Amino acid sequence: MSSAGKPVGFARLKIQKATAAEFAPLPASLMASRPFDTSYVAAAQSDVRPFLETSHQLALWMIELADTKASILTAASAGLAGLLFLQPIPTCNAAARYVLFVAVGLALLSTFACLETIFPRTAPKAHGSLLYYRAIRNFDQSGYLNRVSSLTKADTDRELAKQTWELAGTQERKYEWLERAVILFGVSLIPATIGLIWAHLPCPG
Repeated sequence: MSSAGKPVGFARLKIQKATAAEFAPLPASLMASRPFDTSYVAAAQSDVRPFLETSHQLALWMIELADTKASILTAASAGLAGLLFLQPIPTCNAAARYVLFVAVGLALLSTFACLETIFPRTAPKAHGSLLYYRAIRNFDQSGYLNRVSSLTKADTDRELAKQTWELAGTQERKYEWLERAVILFGVSLIPATIGLIWAHLPCPG
């Protein structure tokens, strides 16, 4: 018996009936009168153009960003190497020149890594997208126009995806070289600082 005077089993049976009624499937007549519209699902699955365009623009922006950083770092590392190489050193502190030479070498290696970042390093045989200039140059003008005119929406999506995938490899190589350039430049500052301090120490008596 419950506190309300009703059997516990009776209350449990009412809950089970309510739950079953709540989650029971709709009658077939109602399901037939309101069919499930799947057209928007198919459209969402097939319309990948916005995603591809965003991915392609992001890839181009990342490449441009890497080139900009590499250009700035090229000027910094090459300038540092030149200043350290031309640094006047008193005869009494001549040994500091060797420390500065180490810094110059590291700065020049950073400059080389920056140039490797900027250089595109494209492989003509590996790029087949119609968005790539070397692939375009394989056609004459009329042939390229005919090829582009015959593309379907699926074809253009495929070409855009192919180009984005190819740009991903270029991004990877650029940022690998940029990371090396930054590390080399940072390490070069250590011997540069030590060498400059050593070179400007007062000569004994």
